Parts: sequence; structure tokens; C-alpha cells
Amino acid sequence: MRTNAVIVTDDDPGRALGTVKWLRESGIPAYTSASDFPGKRIEQAISELKPGIVLCGSESTGNALFDLLRVMPAPPMMILLRESKPAHEGVRHVAGVIVVSIRRPVPLPALCAFIRTALAAMARLSDAERPLPALPGDVARAGYPGEGQITAR
Repeated sequence: MRTNAVIVTDDDPGRALGTVKWLRESGIPAYTSASDFPGKRIEQAISELKPGIVLCGSESTGNALFDLLRVMPAPPMMILLRESKPAHEGVRHVAGVIVVSIRRPVPLPALCAFIRTALAAMARLSDAERPLPALPGDVARAGYPGEGQITAR
């Protein structure tokens, strides 16, 4: 199951640490693969932490990471901060990965608000995937939540 955390990766380690600091000060659990998972590659950090979001601070990092994420069984959302205007700015679902492309500069308070909202939405979706508790009256659930059959005794 995914955690309510963010891994920040960037070609510029100082920028990554600054973003992590800002996210943490905003109450969002954030980590960098370099400083929080020393000696481990980014894919090992993602497998270990199972973050809800991977924030890529550069296009080159994002492009390389996308190939890794798309083969994962339950990949985290990827937010890609781009220097140039992306061909598809916004939210897309590509090869099983939710990709959010945002052009720099982006105000950090707005980015934090978006990340907080995305993590909350993913947590609610995860809750919806959990099995529903048994209901009194011998209700047998079939198919999907909301569809059921009541049996008489």
C-alpha cells in the first residue's frame, strides 16, 4: 500500500533539498533519494517507501524515471516540473502512470496545496479499494460496492 509521502528527485541536489524542506514545513512527508536513502538508487527508495507522489525537478530526471514507473505494478503519481512549455501541460494517464506536467516557475505554496490535495484523493481511493465490513442481515455483496443481495433466514 502506498504511503502519504513524496520523493523529490532533481538533477540539482540543492534544489531537491530546498523543495523537501519546503514540503516538510508544509506538513507533507517528503524525502530525497540522495540524502534520505544514502547508497540506494531511486528505484530502491521508491520500492522501500512506496510514495504516493514522485516529484521530478527536471525533465531529464523525469524522462528516465518514467520508464521505471511505467513497469511498476502500482506506480506513484509523477509530477514533472519543466523548464520549457510542455506539449501537454496538465494531468495525463500514460502507460499506467498519472503524469502531471507543470511549467516552472511554480509558487511553492500552490505546489504544496496541489500535492496535499492529490495525496488526500489517493488516500480516499485506497480506502475505497479495501474490503467492506460485513453488514448485519446477511447481506451478500456481489460485483462492486453498492450492489448486493439480501438473503432471508
